[in-house]
Amino acid sequence: ILAGLDDAVEAALAAIPGTAGKLARAEWEQSNMVERNRPLVKQMAQALGMTDAQLDQLFITAAGLS
Repeated sequence: ILAGLDDAVEAALAAIPGTAGKLARAEWEQSNMVERNRPLVKQMAQALGMTDAQLDQLFITAAGLS
């Protein structure tokens, strides 16, 4: 949310069709933790056009928030 990506992530999740989409949305909504190397995180980063370096920086920034 603080990175301003929440609407784009929600749209990317909504665009995944069928059972795969339902599973992805459930995983995203029910996860207590977002892990950098989870397949869904990588899929969302790709859908948002993020590079690996940008994704790394997002996690570095997030780690500094707590």
